[in-house]
Amino acid sequence: MSLPLPRKWANSFLILILWCSLFPRIEAQQYQNAPDDSEVHFDSGSSARGIPFELHNNHIYLKVKVNNSESLSFILDTGASSIISWKRAESLGLKFRGKESGFGVGENAVETSFVEGVSLKLPGATLSKQTIAAVSLEDLQKSLGRTVDGILGYGFISRFVVEINYAAKTINLYSPKSYRYKGKGERVPIILDTDSGLIFARAAVKPSNRAPIRGLFQIDSGGNHALILNKPFVERNNLLTAVQKANTVLVGGIVGSSRAVAGTVENLQLGRNRIENVNTLFSLATGGMLASDEFDGNIGNDFLRRFKVIFDYSRRLMITESSK
Repeated sequence: MSLPLPRKWANSFLILILWCSLFPRIEAQQYQNAPDDSEVHFDSGSSARGIPFELHNNHIYLKVKVNNSESLSFILDTGASSIISWKRAESLGLKFRGKESGFGVGENAVETSFVEGVSLKLPGATLSKQTIAAVSLEDLQKSLGRTVDGILGYGFISRFVVEINYAAKTINLYSPKSYRYKGKGERVPIILDTDSGLIFARAAVKPSNRAPIRGLFQIDSGGNHALILNKPFVERNNLLTAVQKANTVLVGGIVGSSRAVAGTVENLQLGRNRIENVNTLFSLATGGMLASDEFDGNIGNDFLRRFKVIFDYSRRLMITESSK
């Protein structure tokens, strides 16, 4: 394991969109029963293909219309619930219901409400009659340096088979019922936690001069990092010294921030896919998800973008293909 502080991380606030709280279960409860097919509409057939996105700082930005609004900017995020900016929801005249608190990558809580009867339209596909969370995204927007009107998370992704072509900067949406994969990509089983809407997969991390260490990792298309290791995993495997712990950066999300040590591991292997010399954050969090011992870390877009990735929640499957 190598731990010099990468120059691009020095004095930086690393953005991690990671959201696990009380409100994802609002979405989860909707889909623990049989999904209502009438909520999904394709303009043609059973798919919508070639939907363009912008990849900026390893975040996927899609144009989305909310209840026939103008096109808004949403991030596609497997590590989150579907969210709309509180201010944007107010400006659209959406109806708020209830309040709860949630926790994410940071160590603080944030207040959220819910909006009902929401329609999310992308080119060629519409998901209607949705209940999604309304949260203040002002701090996140300041950190990202651009407008974020919302997040397409579990409630959206779980209704489709979602194919992300990072090289072409397009996504395809398919009906899970009619979708059949015929390629030769790597099929990676995923664990879907329907209470939180998060997905996990088994992977192996190899620190320098040590054997690979297997663990359970969240798959997070909303994080711009390659790999984050949770504090219990770091401590259990003695991955940091006292000196290294003094060399820290901030890891931030919707709900505040926590400290981590920036460094690298020799490689990260997910299925048969292996990436060498992986930029890694070693969490020092005292609360929030990065202090959890229920899973071992988080694999983000700086890893995923090396491939074409297909998320098929209905079959508990992630498929990766070479992007070349």
